[in-house]
Amino acid sequence: MRASFGLCYEGPLQADQSPPWSSESMAKKNQHGARKAQKRLVREGRPAVTRETPVYERKEKVEYGKPFIVMEDADKNTFAYDGSAWVPYSMSMADCRLQCQVKALPQKVNGKTRYEVRAPL
Repeated sequence: MRASFGLCYEGPLQADQSPPWSSESMAKKNQHGARKAQKRLVREGRPAVTRETPVYERKEKVEYGKPFIVMEDADKNTFAYDGSAWVPYSMSMADCRLQCQVKALPQKVNGKTRYEVRAPL
């Protein structure tokens, strides 16, 4: 039994056909391969640039307390809820974002933005 290698010739050729072993059916030459080789040679001639890997320092893990609700009005005044009423809060939201964990809540109450704030222990 003979092995077939993909080229098979069956019957006579038509006028517009070419034989399967002609150059039209063969793979095309890569025209851009020479450029890649030239670039590779130029790259190999240069010394390799070594970059220092940055040293990352881990932050200390911060534990936060229970969350509480703070509201901020249009004048940037802040109010904390103490269980029965909204009382003025000493820190602004900018200060809270620097020192605490702050999450904006989606609902606004009377035009005031609500935030969930967790202060570090």
